[in-house]
Amino acid sequence: MSREEDDAVALVRVYCGLASADPADRPASAGSTLTSAVVDDAGRLLLVCEIGDDPAGYAQLVALLVERSG
Repeated sequence: MSREEDDAVALVRVYCGLASADPADRPASAGSTLTSAVVDDAGRLLLVCEIGDDPAGYAQLVALLVERSG
């Protein structure tokens, strides 16, 4: 095996979709959240989760994308 083959890294492309529910469908006590779905190139569902619609939630989503793409 060559050095190049040893250093090769398999990259997986991942994609994310976000959805929000109509505020009328949520209880008043519920915070503002988004449903996130992460899929790969083949359309296989890798993850579905709820994230906050705030900077911390988007940071969580980016971390999930990085984790799933490696």
